[in-house]
Amino acid sequence: MRTIFSATVLALSVVGAATAAPDPLRTAAESEARQAIDLYNSPRAAAHLIRLHALRDEVEDLNILAQTYHDILGRRAVDPLVRTLTRMLYADVERARGRYSKANELLEPLGFIQSFQVVGAFDNEGNPGARPTSARSRSWT
Repeated sequence: MRTIFSATVLALSVVGAATAAPDPLRTAAESEARQAIDLYNSPRAAAHLIRLHALRDEVEDLNILAQTYHDILGRRAVDPLVRTLTRMLYADVERARGRYSKANELLEPLGFIQSFQVVGAFDNEGNPGARPTSARSRSWT
């Protein structure tokens, strides 16, 4: 009876140890997140943010990244480089989650050109717009 009990306890402890093993990617992400938050007022936080974002496609839960970015953006006295980088990375995570409007809201203050039109003289089919019509324009060709 004692042998069966010992074997059962041993088996449960092995199963418990196997399921309790921490995920190394999650541990690495949490470590980089902690260091980025600790250094939020220094440009050195950018290195930790970049390392954290490099894990984006590998971690199971994007909330680790999103929460870190949200926490940094909510603080005062954040280094300007870190704030800009955090906005860009946060927008990337929101796009990965399918939240395009939130991503656009994050990028708008950065002043990126979102839409544009190109106007000019371009070759058309058969080049009708490329033929010179006056003597002056013929001298340019």
